[in-house]
Amino acid sequence: MAALSILRHHDDAPLDPSCAVVEKPCEVDLISRKAHTERQRISIDFDNTQEAYKSKDTLELLRSLLVFKLCTFDFLVDKNKELMDLSKKVFGQQLFEKLMKMTFYGQFVAGEDQNTIKPLIEKNQAFGVGSVLDYSVEEDLTQEEAEKKEMDSCVSEAEKESHAHVCLFQHAVVNGVRLMVDAEQTYFQPAISRLTLEMQRIFNREKPNIFNTYQCYLREAYDNVSVDVELSRREGWYFGAKLVRGAYMCQERSRAAEIGYEDPINPDYETTNRMYHKCLEYILEEINHNRMANVMVASHNEDTVKFTLEKMNETSLSPTENKVCFGQLLGMCDQISFPLGQAGFPVYKYVPYGPVNEVIPYLSRRAQENRGFMKGSQRERSLLWKELKRRLFSGHLLYKPAY
Repeated sequence: MAALSILRHHDDAPLDPSCAVVEKPCEVDLISRKAHTERQRISIDFDNTQEAYKSKDTLELLRSLLVFKLCTFDFLVDKNKELMDLSKKVFGQQLFEKLMKMTFYGQFVAGEDQNTIKPLIEKNQAFGVGSVLDYSVEEDLTQEEAEKKEMDSCVSEAEKESHAHVCLFQHAVVNGVRLMVDAEQTYFQPAISRLTLEMQRIFNREKPNIFNTYQCYLREAYDNVSVDVELSRREGWYFGAKLVRGAYMCQERSRAAEIGYEDPINPDYETTNRMYHKCLEYILEEINHNRMANVMVASHNEDTVKFTLEKMNETSLSPTENKVCFGQLLGMCDQISFPLGQAGFPVYKYVPYGPVNEVIPYLSRRAQENRGFMKGSQRERSLLWKELKRRLFSGHLLYKPAY
């Protein structure tokens, strides 16, 4: 099933305090603006570790270094499920949960329920970063299992589920919450995209309440984006997109090889990068033309963020218009998220939550998905070390965030 993530509007009716998210800009000015031009050019310093890690105490920085280093070992990533099962047997459930909260769970998951995640959400808000909430309890299904579930369900149940989806979307819109529908494997995606498109037709008439997710590691990503943008233009509703690189490369390629159809994934990472930028540039051009398209740049790639800022400069697109927002996973790339937030850009952390045992499939999947990124996260580790050294030599090793 596709996950529905909730994204709080800046200016709509308040949510229940347990899940409301409001972005609060910081007073620190990280935007450099060049004078004597017709418009202001925006650039952000992603090397300022003091501002990037202002929301983190020193123990959190040390945990990040430990987790990122562990994620560079192939054995730990490949066998993460087996190792977690073994740890549970050796240490027992209670100690296992404590160890997870001190390491991987604590790094990438906000807490077990809406009450335990509130402190982290409030802290991020104070430093200019909003939250996309996601209850990250997952069920891994093969194509055969998915087809069996579909065959086992009758038409009346399908109708009930469809009605429930409409009610969910309607409830979110009335309460000022935007919904982002996550993407899944290609054998699920057509149905998910169709449902999302129908909801956009209904609920995106006045503003972008519903966002669809486009995985740019797919060969057909640009075609999917351009067709949906054109449809929104013809029918007069707001186009909302979250652009990601993709999450299921190994599964997709394995299945394509097993069954004998063309691999739906781009041949290499650079091709995916070009596809991402092509889709992004197309949407930014659409925003420039009619201001009815909206995009979340969900990326941990600093070059992609800089590419976006440059295109915004070229089209005089201001961050205050909220047509372009940025998103990163909780626990990753704080050196991107927090400088953007403190500079006044709409930026969000994707905030997973759920009980430790039930979130393990999510953590396992993220470990596999981000294997390449984590192995190449030398820059983030070097920035963390730089900030630790700065705190040590400036006498701020016991620094605690004030907000």
